[in-house]
Amino acid sequence: MDWRNRTVAVVGLGVSNRAVIRWLSRRGARLFGFDQKTAPELGAAHDQLQALGVQLVLGPDYLEQLETGEWDAVVLTPGMRKDLPQLERLRGRGVPFYSEIGLVFALCRGRIVGVTGSSGKTTTTTLIGEMLKAGPEPVYVGGNIGQPLIEVVEEIPPEAWVVLELSSFQLEMLDQSPHVALVTNVTPNHLDAHGSMEAYVAAKERIVRFQRPDDLAVFNLDNPASAAMSRQAPGRTLLFSRRQPVPAGAWQDGDRLMIGGIPGGQDKPALLCRTSDVQLLGEHNLENILAAAAVAAACGIDLAAARAVVTTFRGVPHRLELVAEWNGVRYYNDSIA
Repeated sequence: MDWRNRTVAVVGLGVSNRAVIRWLSRRGARLFGFDQKTAPELGAAHDQLQALGVQLVLGPDYLEQLETGEWDAVVLTPGMRKDLPQLERLRGRGVPFYSEIGLVFALCRGRIVGVTGSSGKTTTTTLIGEMLKAGPEPVYVGGNIGQPLIEVVEEIPPEAWVVLELSSFQLEMLDQSPHVALVTNVTPNHLDAHGSMEAYVAAKERIVRFQRPDDLAVFNLDNPASAAMSRQAPGRTLLFSRRQPVPAGAWQDGDRLMIGGIPGGQDKPALLCRTSDVQLLGEHNLENILAAAAVAAACGIDLAAARAVVTTFRGVPHRLELVAEWNGVRYYNDSIA
């Protein structure tokens, strides 16, 4: 779309949508920002948005004012409910809806690896990014972690890998799937926003729904919902498991983490590492390692490079992060696990 002189309502003024606003501003759009927060609650962002010429509509009745406007497009923040009456009425008027991650998918020329799940997304996304950096192509990591990629997406070359953590809220607005998709697990979560477990699972399924036959998806055989998705995937599939060997993917065999059966990657079963070599704490992280290694191997990363990451990676901030040791007692920050 040519955004010049288009009137765009950006709903929700968090980090990702502020990046969208900066991107749209450089393309000449007429911008209105909507948020339930007040100006003092927005803090420095309030002045930054005003400096860009954004007309702000703030406070508890912001949705009512949104509904009365005439918009060429609406950009929604991921976390808000998409079935609110005001939004449904705007859709009924034919107003197109966008999201930051949807724009990234539409504009990205690189090869996208998407990671979703009820838990393990951030650690696994980071692991995959670190493993892919061992290869020759540039690597970008974003989505639901780090900085939004909308402001750099048009600079990403076709040969690059783009690793995205994708929440259910981001997926439910996507009409594209990544070239490589990974589902770590699916368990009840965010049901207050999605309304039911069925709706939550349907949002997660969108990570593979639009894949082509030559695309790839990786699933957790030990998680019933993820395993069920594997049987419906339209493209090629790999599995990972801590309970049993898999024909193609990665698995745990006693104290050994194994990988094999990956076309174009690690074909014959081979040892990734011993569990005692893993630096990450928690048995759940063995699943994340298996998942990441399967993806990396499918993307052409050799076993030695993946092993080097697995045996040195200590985790991401705020997840079983060692912060102090005193009198023989270790203290961990697990505040956003």
